[in-house]
Amino acid sequence: MMVPRAWRQQDAQSFHVVRLPDEFVLLPVSNHSLKDLAELGKKAGITRLSLSRLKQEIRKQAEKEL
Repeated sequence: MMVPRAWRQQDAQSFHVVRLPDEFVLLPVSNHSLKDLAELGKKAGITRLSLSRLKQEIRKQAEKEL
C-alpha cells in the first residue's frame, strides 16, 4: 500500500492500520504524542481529578463497556 506524499509530509510520518470488516483505516501517529495526550486531557477536564478519582472513572467506564 502506498501512502501519498502529501500525507507523509504532514505532521505524522507513520500510521496505524486498522482493519475493519469492509475497509482499512489509516490513523496517523503524531510526532508529538505526549503533547497531544496532554492537550486531550486538558480538554476533557481530567487534569482537575486526582489519580484515585481517575482510576474510579476508568473502572466505571470499563464496566459499562463489558
